[in-house]
Amino acid sequence: MKIPSGHYPIHQALALRALTALPIAVLLIYLSGSLKAIKGSTRTVLPRSMLTVICNLTYYLALAALPRCVTRKACA
Repeated sequence: MKIPSGHYPIHQALALRALTALPIAVLLIYLSGSLKAIKGSTRTVLPRSMLTVICNLTYYLALAALPRCVTRKACA
């Protein structure tokens, strides 16, 4: 995610990450047998999802702001 977050806006980098993870999630759901394997109430899922979005945004914004190399030795 370091390379895409440095070249693309944060929403595009996160969309790229989501599009990469989506086929894996669909495959796991298919192999489990049905959507009944995914259980949860919106009361607990919604706040957790919002917290995940906030954490992802802050993490990837910070990651994009960090330099790739701090010293010349680290770059070699």
